[in-house]
Amino acid sequence: MHPRIIRACFSLSLGLFFGSVFNTLSTASAVLGFVSIIFILGAIFIGQLRQILGNGPVLVIAMLLPTYYLADGVVNASQNLGTWSAHVFDIGIILLSMVILLAISGWSLRRQSTVLAVT
Repeated sequence: MHPRIIRACFSLSLGLFFGSVFNTLSTASAVLGFVSIIFILGAIFIGQLRQILGNGPVLVIAMLLPTYYLADGVVNASQNLGTWSAHVFDIGIILLSMVILLAISGWSLRRQSTVLAVT
């Protein structure tokens, strides 16, 4: 899969998640704008900063974000670094995150629809 497609699908699932959690478009947009910092944080800890920090607690926290693996995969693919298994691992983390976000979104929307149907 192309990195742009993966980023677009992850962004779409993130947008659907926040759209299902918040009731108004303005609130969802504001929170999604704030959460877009997560995309930047993932890219910050790739490359030289990762080598400087080593395996410190900051890097471990950054590795909890799925966008870290998105940025890692893009950098490794564009610089022709890494192994095939590392690329598959990065893609797997992003796909798993997308499935989880879409499942939570679907559950939330279904719950909201049943609440609205009762009233």
